[in-house]
Amino acid sequence: MKTFLSILLTFLSLANFAQVEREPLHMDVQEYENRIDEALRAIQIPVNAPADAVTLDENGTAQLWHIVEREEGVRVFTIEWYTGEGYYEEIFFELDGELVYVYAMERYNYIPAGHYIQITWYVEYTIKDGEILSHISLGHGKTEVEGWEPESIFEIYEERIRELEGLVRDMR
Repeated sequence: MKTFLSILLTFLSLANFAQVEREPLHMDVQEYENRIDEALRAIQIPVNAPADAVTLDENGTAQLWHIVEREEGVRVFTIEWYTGEGYYEEIFFELDGELVYVYAMERYNYIPAGHYIQITWYVEYTIKDGEILSHISLGHGKTEVEGWEPESIFEIYEERIRELEGLVRDMR
């Protein structure tokens, strides 16, 4: 349920961002992030909505894709998958063909005797003009590994765009 609420809140604010002026160049970083946050809250994917597409990664793990295009120039796509005890989610928000926000999360269920513990890691990126304005990380995960580069999100995004373009062709 928390995952759904998180996704719902994230998507709810995207439409508002899309409906406001699309020239945030004069804004400071905090104002820009606030507008993205509002926009993310405005887009909704219904609970238990069927995936728009399913892909298999190199290990044969099914990845569920949801693609939302509320109006011209606004696109959000999410990918979620499970492996063993892990749940993974990526959310990409584009405005006028440019990436402006990414949310990536990993959650593991670790159950020692007599307890239920859930370990979560996530990172959020705010992006403008192809550069990371800020990134926030919480939990124990990839951002703690020496040599981790925040800019690696652009490679992940490009790979996801190639996959998405293939999906869109196949869906037509």
